[in-house]
Parts: sequence; C-alpha cells; structure tokens
Amino acid sequence: MIAEEPKFMSSPYFVMEFGNWHLLPGAPEDIVKEFEEFMANDDEFDDDQFLEGRQPCLIGDKMDVKLYDTVLLKDGRKAVVIEIFDDTDCLFDISLPDGQYEQKFGTFDQIEKKVV
Repeated sequence: MIAEEPKFMSSPYFVMEFGNWHLLPGAPEDIVKEFEEFMANDDEFDDDQFLEGRQPCLIGDKMDVKLYDTVLLKDGRKAVVIEIFDDTDCLFDISLPDGQYEQKFGTFDQIEKKVV
C-alpha cells in the first residue's frame, strides 16, 4: 500500500531542508498540527543509522536498498530513495523527463532493481 503524502508537504509554508524540516511563520493551524504529529512520529527512527546508510531494506531475497540508493522503479522511472520509514514505505525523488524531480511516497514493492 502506498502511503498518502501529508498535506503539509505541498503547503507553501513547508520548508524541506536536509535535516531541518520546518514550517514558515503564519502556517495555518491544520498544517501546523499535521506537521507536528508527523514530526513526533519521526522520533521512532534512528537517524544516525539512516544517514550512514546502515539500514538496508531487503527486497525479495536478492536486493538491499539503502538511503540515497538509485533504483529503477517497475514503471521504468529512475528514482533515489531519500527517506526510509520502515521495511515497506519510503520516499522517492523521481527523475522526470524535463530534468526536474518529483518527490513521492511509495513502497519498496515498486522497485524493480537497484542501479549500481
């Protein structure tokens, strides 16, 4: 199952700086509440292990994917794993044809193979 992207992530008040996600002043109350709940749940992960790439997620019996690995998705697009939430869910930075990137929540089931 693909996790639904939180609404705050598409808010103009949300700033996604590496290691410093935050909201700008004046964010609506519902956005602030959702953001704070999301960030409170983020404490269950060991950031040091994720940053050092020592938290592999096994896909089938043959592939382990770590933070910042480049992967080929089953739909043919290339992506970088930019967040690992558990052993099934992650956040992809997907390469678009125009050279831009799109961030999407997804699952490891969507990965065809790791790109070396």
